[in-house]
Amino acid sequence: MSLKILYFDSAMLDAQLLETSLKNDGYDFLLTCASRAEKYVSLLKEQPFDVVIAEYHLPSISGEKALSLAKALQPGVPFLFFTNETDKQPIRSLLKKGADDVVFKNHHSRMGLAIEAAFEREHLQFPLDSLRAVSESSYQAFIYIDKSLKIRAFNKFAEELTRKIYRRDISIGDSIFDYALDRKLMQSCIDTALTGKPVLFEKNMSETKGDVAWIAINYMPILDAQNRVAGVCLNAIDISDKKEAQQTLRQVKERNQEIFNQSIVGLYQCSMDGRLTKANPKFAELLGFGSPEEMISCEFRFDDNFYVEPKTREQFLEKLNASGSVSDFISEVRCRDGQKIWISEYARRQRNGETGAPVIEGSVIDVSEQKQTEDSLRKSHDLIISIYKKVDVGICLTNERGDFIETNPALCQLLGYSHDELSQMSFFSMFPKTALEKVKHAHRLVFNQSTESFSHETKCIHKSGLLIDVMITEALMMQADGLRCKITTVSDITERKRTEYALRSVEDRLRTVVANVPVILIATDKEGIYTLVEGKGLQEVGINPRQLIGKSAFDVFKNHKRFLANIVRVLRGEVIHGSMNFYGRYFDTSASPIYNQDGQIVGSISVSFDVTGRRNAEMEKERLQKQLLHSKKIEAIETLSGGVAHEFNNLLAVIAGNAGILRRKLKLDEQLRKYINQIDLATKRAATLTEKLLEFSRQSDFEPKLISINESINSVIVFLEHAADKRIAMTCDLQNDIPKILGDRNQLEQVFLNLAVNACDAMLNAIDFNGTGECHFKTRLIAPKTEDIELYHLEASNKYILVQVSDTGPGIPETCRDKVFEPFFTTKSVGKGTGLGLSIVYGIVNNHQGAIDFESSKEKGTTFNIYLPVPEAALEELKRRPQENY
Repeated sequence: MSLKILYFDSAMLDAQLLETSLKNDGYDFLLTCASRAEKYVSLLKEQPFDVVIAEYHLPSISGEKALSLAKALQPGVPFLFFTNETDKQPIRSLLKKGADDVVFKNHHSRMGLAIEAAFEREHLQFPLDSLRAVSESSYQAFIYIDKSLKIRAFNKFAEELTRKIYRRDISIGDSIFDYALDRKLMQSCIDTALTGKPVLFEKNMSETKGDVAWIAINYMPILDAQNRVAGVCLNAIDISDKKEAQQTLRQVKERNQEIFNQSIVGLYQCSMDGRLTKANPKFAELLGFGSPEEMISCEFRFDDNFYVEPKTREQFLEKLNASGSVSDFISEVRCRDGQKIWISEYARRQRNGETGAPVIEGSVIDVSEQKQTEDSLRKSHDLIISIYKKVDVGICLTNERGDFIETNPALCQLLGYSHDELSQMSFFSMFPKTALEKVKHAHRLVFNQSTESFSHETKCIHKSGLLIDVMITEALMMQADGLRCKITTVSDITERKRTEYALRSVEDRLRTVVANVPVILIATDKEGIYTLVEGKGLQEVGINPRQLIGKSAFDVFKNHKRFLANIVRVLRGEVIHGSMNFYGRYFDTSASPIYNQDGQIVGSISVSFDVTGRRNAEMEKERLQKQLLHSKKIEAIETLSGGVAHEFNNLLAVIAGNAGILRRKLKLDEQLRKYINQIDLATKRAATLTEKLLEFSRQSDFEPKLISINESINSVIVFLEHAADKRIAMTCDLQNDIPKILGDRNQLEQVFLNLAVNACDAMLNAIDFNGTGECHFKTRLIAPKTEDIELYHLEASNKYILVQVSDTGPGIPETCRDKVFEPFFTTKSVGKGTGLGLSIVYGIVNNHQGAIDFESSKEKGTTFNIYLPVPEAALEELKRRPQENY
């Protein structure tokens, strides 16, 4: 009959482990699993189980709750915990609360024994109490009832038995049904007894809460003097011991049969002449039969046909007869299909329990794999010995004192000694004094088990006295007799050391060359890991070559997308030549993939030359050429404009003089006077233009004096506040302690005025849109920056006054910015500008040994920056006197 098991585990991952363990123990069982508490309770209520097993850690209810539910709903059923060993402490306390046992999952093979022990405890607990009571008295319990079914009399043993069963005292006058286990059954038995027929039945008391498991009750009629039935005598006997003994005997037989059938070892019984009389399934399976019954029906025999080697059976029986048993008898036998296997037999002489005839009972284990392993080990041993003798690496075994246990021919040849000579020497005598301490240290490390193996390079002494470079590798090992020894390999690396030295010398020379020229050599593997990084050029961008070795280019330069894209292209097979801006320096680079012998790409290599100096020189040359061209252009225009201006002055003098004569000599009407006035007006405008041309050509008078820049700016602001559009605010931020400069006040005021007028004109459109504008003047005493010195050719030792004129206009279009200072270039409409304003400004500033540039953007407007040198005398004067407002 199958054992019904309920397993409760929320994860259900160990159900298979439990099932496998029980199968290995030979149990025939039906496993029902519950993963939720509701299902667990439902199964306990609906189905009877022989065993309940649960995990201790449950998410919905505790292990204690699972135990109490099982004991309440199916009392008497063994309950076991199947959990992890880490739960020892909390679960041990549960054994006191009713748990039968705890099986840890790492000892799952104990589950079968735990279940068996639980059954014995559950079924034997009550019978022991009953056996104790029976041992005190052999009397039976008697209860007498009349026809009204009332109790009229009982003996003390009946009183004891009812107390055991019902946990209450029996009393005269009680209804017998007060003690009915099954009222309907009791009524039927009493009715039969009242007819004069006795009734005997046995009752399982497991549903009661008493101490009696089984009871036999005999309902006997009581006859009066007239031989009529006057009542019924209930004669009760506690038969729990008998039932328990029967159950235990049955379980033992079933268990023994299960063990026999489920054993993983082949078991058999045969007659003395070798005829098989009994076998388990494993034995039949081992020899290729479908079942033990099939073997017996085939009249299987242990004879010479069964054993491969002749007389094997004879040898087996000799040993058996000599001592009564045989242990580990190894032999090769034939299976049913003719296949040969190796088995190990354990057998003994016994007597048949039924017939008393002598029989042989034995067990059989398949040791074919063991035999194969032994054969393989023997072959491996032979192979190792062959390698040991023929390998060209020196090998030796030494004990802890350093004595040689064994040496191979290669070591003898390496050191120039014979095997006998070397065997008489100490391991330490192989080494010079300079290396001896290191060798002994390694020897101690190995024998102290501080390391599994130890390798190091050292020198050995040849018999001739020459020193040999060797690589020593040492490890601890155990000999067959259990003694510890050290195995050492000695490899001659003299030639390798020479080659390494030669390569290192070449590499050092190459590194010296590369490290002193502005070149960068880089190599990577196919994953972009740097394997070679050398070159003086790297130091120029602040990179230490040694810090890159072993690192990925994709990690180190992850923000340089173009650089990484080029690496990817090369690793895909492209060859790249080009220029690259890297950390502010320019490099001409050639990169190509590296191929192995199979044509596969295994990395990349690149050569880069730092051309920053050359590029900067070319850029400077280009800038100077543009500046020279611009200067020559300005110079040519200045010369032309100067000559034209003089000619214009001569012509204008004639026109103005003749117009004056006409005005004085002629009596002009109003119409003619109007024409003369227009001639005067045109002449004055032409004179103004001529004056500007003369200023541009530097042919006007230049009278340098010490002047205050702040005063000049304030003068221009006062003029502009009256003349400019009222929607434009004139603001300033003038530094108070600025020294005077050497210059022409009129010309500088013309510079500031021209810039401010241009700013106001530029802001008119913005004013129409935003409603306001601002023209801002700012002055500061500065020491020029390095980049400004190089860009504007300023004197590094001079102080300069920086004048900034800013507007909030729309900015200068990018297409026009290169032409801003060119003569006759204007963006104003016809009649509103000559195109000479900024050219004159540029000329005046240069005439004052200064510089001018501008910054412009659509969002912020335009700012002109004017650098004017401060003479040393003005600075000294500023230091001598208190600060004033300039």
